[in-house]
Formats: sequence, C-alpha cells, structure tokens
Amino acid sequence: MSFMDRKNILEEGLIDKLIGLLKKSKSKANDKESKKAYADAMMHFNKANAILKKNHKKLGIKSRFI
Repeated sequence: MSFMDRKNILEEGLIDKLIGLLKKSKSKANDKESKKAYADAMMHFNKANAILKKNHKKLGIKSRFI
C-alpha cells in the first residue's frame, strides 16, 4: 500500500476528475443534440450577418464582414 498524504490525495483526485471530464466531453461532441444546437446557432448567425450587411449597404458603409 502506498503512502497517501494530503498532497497525493488531491493530485490523484484532480487527475481522475480531469480524465473523467475529457471522456465525457468526447462522448458529448458527437451527440445529435449538440450538432443540432450548433447548426441552429450557425443559422441565426448567418441571418444576423445578412441583416448587418444589408444595413451597411443601405447606409453606405463599407462592410468588413464576410
């Protein structure tokens, strides 16, 4: 049995938690819900960008946005 002092316990617990979070984030990255949410956010971004371009053109401002 290894010697466990406060520092070792904290370090090992922290590493275990980080590994767990990384594993969870990898599995969540491929979720259908997250892909749908990303697509929805991009749709709203594109709509807002189009409105901004239209307003810039209307006001005669040279747009820096794509």
